[in-house]
Amino acid sequence: MRILDDRAMQFSQKFAKFSKELGIYKSLTRFAEIPAKERPRESVLRDVRILILNHKKIDNRNNIMHKNTSKKGFTLVEIMIVVVIIGLLAAMAIPAFQKVRENSRASAMDNDARQIASGAQQFMLENNVTTVAVGYVTADGTLGAALTEYVKQIGKSYTVSANIAADATFSISHVQANPSVRVYNSEGQLQ
Repeated sequence: MRILDDRAMQFSQKFAKFSKELGIYKSLTRFAEIPAKERPRESVLRDVRILILNHKKIDNRNNIMHKNTSKKGFTLVEIMIVVVIIGLLAAMAIPAFQKVRENSRASAMDNDARQIASGAQQFMLENNVTTVAVGYVTADGTLGAALTEYVKQIGKSYTVSANIAADATFSISHVQANPSVRVYNSEGQLQ
């Protein structure tokens, strides 16, 4: 029995020395200070086992927390790669978008020219004239009194020729179209 108490004492002292490094020294010092005769053998071993298990749980919690936090974020290299990819996509997409925008503006100008020419031809036929004043309002896209019955509204921000003659050409221009000035015949076909 005495040999077992001595071994428990030696174990607790070695463990206390080792525990200084692990940071659980204070909880073990109370067992080392109690004389072996006053301390029951089973309680010392049980308490030391509890301390070891508790320390392992704490250590495992710290390791788990450390492992989880290290895998949640992105590295600087990963973020830089994403930024470069987005930059390349933007460099390809912006010019393509501008070209599509210019083409759609030119297409809208062609359609508006056909409407104006058609309305002007109807006005000339009904009123037996060879020239019609367009009277275009840039702000809202409405046409003057002569063509209001035939064409209600066209695109905004155009510059339209003042008059349309029966056998002549007229022009429509817009800053965002390519080319910005487009010339049409009296039937509204692009020249």
